Amino acid sequence: MLALSSSLLCAARNPLEGMLRGLDTRAQENQRRELQAAVTQNPAEGSAWMELVQFSYQNDEPEQTLEILTKAIAAVPRPAVFWRFAAQVHLDDANSGPTGLQRPGVYRNRKTPSKLDEKSFAREKLQSALEALDRCIALEGEFTQEASKRRIHVLMGLERWGDAEAQAASLLRTKWNGEDAALQAFSVLQQGRKEECKALVKAGLEKDPRSSDLHAVMVRLHESLGENEQAAREKEICEFYRHLMPDSKLLHSERAAASMGRLFGKKEGTGDRLNDQIKAEIEALAARHDEESSELLATLAASHFAHGELENRAFAVLGERRNEARIRRILAQARSNCTIAGCLNQMIPLKMEGTFELLRDMLERDGGMFPMGIVAKMERLGDPRAGLVLRDYSNNKEASFFQEALVALGAFDSPETRAHLQKWQKDKEGGPYATTGLYRITADPKLLKQISKALSKMDAWEAMAITNALEDSKNPEVAKVMKAFTERIAREDAAKKAKEAKK
Repeated sequence: MLALSSSLLCAARNPLEGMLRGLDTRAQENQRRELQAAVTQNPAEGSAWMELVQFSYQNDEPEQTLEILTKAIAAVPRPAVFWRFAAQVHLDDANSGPTGLQRPGVYRNRKTPSKLDEKSFAREKLQSALEALDRCIALEGEFTQEASKRRIHVLMGLERWGDAEAQAASLLRTKWNGEDAALQAFSVLQQGRKEECKALVKAGLEKDPRSSDLHAVMVRLHESLGENEQAAREKEICEFYRHLMPDSKLLHSERAAASMGRLFGKKEGTGDRLNDQIKAEIEALAARHDEESSELLATLAASHFAHGELENRAFAVLGERRNEARIRRILAQARSNCTIAGCLNQMIPLKMEGTFELLRDMLERDGGMFPMGIVAKMERLGDPRAGLVLRDYSNNKEASFFQEALVALGAFDSPETRAHLQKWQKDKEGGPYATTGLYRITADPKLLKQISKALSKMDAWEAMAITNALEDSKNPEVAKVMKAFTERIAREDAAKKAKEAKK
């Protein structure tokens, strides 16, 4: 599979950078020219075309992106990935509607809205997506299986239920799974063959009783038969399995379902606000010390449903129980920085194998709106190899956490670390942070005076790496420096608010 372009990866690490680049039309056009030059120079190079396609997808109208895809398909030897992308463009258009465009991180109006109504527009785009998927499948490449799965959903969107049923059955003959079995059963139900649908669902649940997709079809079947009580019970079971991690072995029970309901429930009439029973339920599970309670806590930790304190408490209980296997399972399925950070917070004190390597690999990826605090975690780990990595990382002033890395090196004393920090003391930008790192090693009063002088000219944001490192110091002289800094910031904030109040 072609890798994402380096520019897109950078934008993923720093969303603000990508947003600002998008607002700067000159920078955007320069980037476009560079990408177009790359495909002109190497017309058979798939990765160059992919960079241009992805740029166009984010910034242009769909018609422009499809024009580029047509050229890419004609130029590269095995264009399956580009047919796959063309299908994605059409599917996104179908979901966006005739007047707008939904793209990662942005929604904008179409320059030329379609004159079709929403239903006709969606049908036209779904038909185009189907044609692109068929071309992708015909090439019999690495995307064949994925394209075949997508094809089922497109056929369902077009209400071609018989064709969707046949496609799902074809995939099931290759490899059985609950999702495809549910798609087949739902397509059968849509054709009015209710008894056959019931038989398919029951057979599927014998193979995979935890399939939330199959239970969801059973809900629809009961509803279609007017069996409301059975539908309500089946919906509870469906919700229970929907929340579980995909590889969980936990089976539905009344007790487990009630606990899951409290962990994932929402307050009546308040939309997305969390249920106020979550905290109490976490503590009830923490007191149980059995496999079911651990799996339920792991489910909450992996879900990123309850943020902050609640999520951290669920992780902490797993750490206290030394549930290394569960922590690794959560990490393998993590879809957010917060979940990865939660796993790392437990891996470090447990000294789990591979923790250093994971932190090292995560260092360059940290950042964005929800940073994982990888530099601080490397310091907590205390592995001497982390000091070597941070020395190398802090040689680059453009690194996202350059300042934090210099300060963190104060936990990795060695002649090489001292020499590195002394070198950076002479740098205008890095000097105060390198001095803080050195002070943590030497406790030299002269260095503390230099830190105090630097803090007197910094705002709270600039000083954060320094104050975070020194705030827990037991040294009374450090406490004086910290107090003077916080009092100055408080005075400045008060003066600013007073000034704003007068306006």
